[in-house]
Amino acid sequence: MNLVTLFRRHVATSPSAPALVWDGGMWSYGELEQLVGRFAALLAARGLGEGARVALLLPNHPAFAVALLGTLWRGAVAAVLSPAWAPADTARALAESDVRLVVTTDALAAATGVSGDEVLIVPGGAAPFAPGATAGPLPSVHARNEADHATILYSSGTTADPRGVVLTHGNLAFNAAAKVRYCGIMPSDRLAMVVPMAHCFGQNVVLLGALFAGASVRLFTRFEAAAVAEAIDTGDVSMLLASPTAFERLLALGDPRPLRKLRYALTAAAPPRDELAARWRDATGTALAQGYGLTECSPFATYDPDASDAGRGVGRAIDQVVVAIAPLDDQSGTVLAEGEGEIIVRGPNVMAGYWRRPEATARALRGGWLHSGDVGRVAACGTVSLLDRVDDVINVAGFKAWPSDVERALRAHPAVLDCAAYGLPDTDRGAAVGASVVLHDGWQVAGGDIMQFAAAQLAGFQRPARLRIVDELPHSASGKVMRRALAASHQEAVSSRTS
Repeated sequence: MNLVTLFRRHVATSPSAPALVWDGGMWSYGELEQLVGRFAALLAARGLGEGARVALLLPNHPAFAVALLGTLWRGAVAAVLSPAWAPADTARALAESDVRLVVTTDALAAATGVSGDEVLIVPGGAAPFAPGATAGPLPSVHARNEADHATILYSSGTTADPRGVVLTHGNLAFNAAAKVRYCGIMPSDRLAMVVPMAHCFGQNVVLLGALFAGASVRLFTRFEAAAVAEAIDTGDVSMLLASPTAFERLLALGDPRPLRKLRYALTAAAPPRDELAARWRDATGTALAQGYGLTECSPFATYDPDASDAGRGVGRAIDQVVVAIAPLDDQSGTVLAEGEGEIIVRGPNVMAGYWRRPEATARALRGGWLHSGDVGRVAACGTVSLLDRVDDVINVAGFKAWPSDVERALRAHPAVLDCAAYGLPDTDRGAAVGASVVLHDGWQVAGGDIMQFAAAQLAGFQRPARLRIVDELPHSASGKVMRRALAASHQEAVSSRTS
């Protein structure tokens, strides 16, 4: 079962239906199939076959879909790299993946220093991409089975630094089918691609979910709230699957009327603030669904059709997937059907392992379970709630301070728009709680006043020892707050003041 055969079902039944749409262009399912098949022929001409790694170093560009599906068509493995990485990270991933070909743009090749005969440059912007287009029949789709490797996606996930997450044809097919079912994607839908295609959310949820439903993808090179709202208003977008930040920015436009035309909305990649879903419902009259997962589980694991009820956490495990709890600091392999601890996942969505990292794989996959690195709670009814990341716990004199508890207290202050808590070195206690806070426009308040306000709601070890007010919080490509970056810059600022 090659994943590409699922996409080709819609080519056979609806060849003229739009598959990929962008500013100034569109490919139908039939046209996309031709481009994908020609790319597979190009790989064959270069001697790249079963199991060969082809690196995709691309922004949100129509060529991404061609290169991804064409690589799978040929039976090769797509190693997907983030265009936001530093050159050193790109070089490391390329070397680790032992790639035979890099597909990228002129701009990214120049920025990362990628060059040579094993580099295929595609046009910049959103120009059509037809590599190796020649007349004649398309090559046969290379036979694959569910356990065969399909992609290598990089994620920090359950480890401290990026690892190549190996996903199989079975993983991706299961994830796409689950998204179609739970999100109700129909052939008439147009899904907005506003998250990076190089991220698991963009590739596996939006792109593959749409193509396996016979729907189309409306490609945006970057997220601009006004442009997305206009596309919704004109009917160019009917479904929006994005990070919480995207929905925050759409609501911040102040005019919810265009947003009411959206048929379906789902947030994932990072937990939404408790009031976001309620504000979305109030403004648009429709629910904001949410999903939970991580790259290591393809990423879909739980689903909640309406995130406005904070008591429902991030929903329940999807069909064929089991979510349970492993007690923290327990090395005996205990698995709890309910309780609090590290979230563990089992099912057809779980990765094959980390590329050439046997020790990391052994740590993440234990006893048939994927250890997520997320701390959470599973209720008796099956509802899953997220609390924090295991790696983000702040050990203050032997007590565990969870950033989410601190952030909840800080957000209760009327001046606080957003915030993040993290650990800072402390000579006496080993670590102290630090925090960065973004204020609502027009507010002026001292950091000490905010700390005093939060302290009244927190235990002594949870109280921020240092707080700074910043203009904005740094976010990853998937929308998660980068706590480690904030901690590093905060500590640097403290050191510079004391030196």
